[in-house]
Amino acid sequence: MTHQWPKKWLDLPLAVFDTETTGKDPSTCRLLEIGIVHFEHGKVVKTFNWMVNPECEIPEDVVRITGITQDDVKNEKPFSAIAKDVRTAFEGHALVAYNMRYDRTVLTRYFEECGLKWPDDHPTIDPLVFANYFYKNERHNNLGAVCERLGVSLEGAHRACNDAEATGKVLYAFNDHFELPPDLESLLIVQTQWE
Repeated sequence: MTHQWPKKWLDLPLAVFDTETTGKDPSTCRLLEIGIVHFEHGKVVKTFNWMVNPECEIPEDVVRITGITQDDVKNEKPFSAIAKDVRTAFEGHALVAYNMRYDRTVLTRYFEECGLKWPDDHPTIDPLVFANYFYKNERHNNLGAVCERLGVSLEGAHRACNDAEATGKVLYAFNDHFELPPDLESLLIVQTQWE
């Protein structure tokens, strides 16, 4: 089904998402948590959060960073039990993630294991691309550092919904501070050029 997207990106309904995983390699790590925050016109309208049983031990460094322990996920469902709900939460929304390549690779792999496809027909926006352009002389452009520069609150970093909500707010803040191109097509072209 082809979706008719608004001409102006600010009119797009956004599904801003984040994953917490067992490692840094998106081709092998296991999911621990998925957060999706729906934004409309800069406002949060709905939040989804799923804890996922990774069906493996969580490395200690991941526990230290995320605060997610084995006890937190041992009774949770595997991704296969929530895959359709996650995919449905993306429908009708442009997809936004901070470091899209990582989260997209993780979820694409999981979707494919469940016989589902990544929604390739949805616009995808990665605020990290804009951060690396606008702050090219800064040493760190991770989400926490960029939130601090823009005055965006990020409480409970490294938890999926908190990071997703902050990512959405960062995207809108970039528009306020730097005036991103207003047309969706132009924004996506600039994003490709700046990658």
